[in-house]
Amino acid sequence: MSKTKEEMCKIKILYIEDDFDFAQLIKAQLEKEGFEIEIAANEIVFKSLFRDFCPDIVMVDLDLRDSVQGIEIIRYINKESPLFPVIVYSALIEPSVVMETMKCGVYHHVGKDKSIPELVVMLKNAVKQAYRCDENFHMEYKLSEITSYNIRNCILTINGKEIQLKRIESRILRQLCLHINDFVSPEELSMATWGIKKTHAELHRYISELRKIIEPNDSSIKLMNKRGAFYLLECKEWKQY
Repeated sequence: MSKTKEEMCKIKILYIEDDFDFAQLIKAQLEKEGFEIEIAANEIVFKSLFRDFCPDIVMVDLDLRDSVQGIEIIRYINKESPLFPVIVYSALIEPSVVMETMKCGVYHHVGKDKSIPELVVMLKNAVKQAYRCDENFHMEYKLSEITSYNIRNCILTINGKEIQLKRIESRILRQLCLHINDFVSPEELSMATWGIKKTHAELHRYISELRKIIEPNDSSIKLMNKRGAFYLLECKEWKQY
C-alpha cells in the first residue's frame, strides 16, 4: 500500500532509550505531534533499525544501563555516517559531556526536564538543517534546475520524468546527498546501505547504475570517484542554504 502525502512528510525518529516506560511515554507524545518513531533499547537493536527503519534523525539517551553508553552509539554514527543528524535527549547535562557529544557532531543537547514543545522544535530544526527541506518537511534535495531527489519515496525526478530507484541505489544516493560536493568513504557508503562493509567492486557496480540514470540526462551532475573507492556527488548548481 502506498503512503499518503501526509505520511510521506512525517519525520522518522530512531530513539535510543532503555527505560521502557519513559520511552513509550515520549513515543506517544511525539506521535501526537506527527512524528513516526521507533525505539531501540540497546546497541544491537539500534544498528538493525538504523539500517532498516532508515530514520531521518536519531535521538539518544546517554545513560544506558544494560548496553554500551549513548556516547559510544554517537561515535558509531559519527564514524559510519558523518553529518547524520543526532540529538541527545538525556538527564546528563554536565558541560564536559555536552562538549564531548558536540565534538561528535551532535546537533542539540536537550535535557529531559525540557517540555515536549521544546523538544519538537529542536527535532524539526535539526531535520531542516540536515536535509534542507521546506516548512512542510518534504525531504527532497534540489540537485539542479532540472533534477531533484525525494529521499522518502526514493523518486529521482529529472526534467519532469520520475524515476523510481531500487532500494540499494536509493540508499547510496541518499548518503551521497548528505555530502554533496564532498567525497564519501566506501566504509560509510557500505554501512549506510547494507549495515556491513562490502567490497569496492560491489559498491562500484551500484554507483555505475546510478551514473547511467543521472549523467546522460543532466550534464550538471556527476558521480566522481578517486582512489580507494571514495565517491562524490558533484552538483555544479547546488548551493548550501
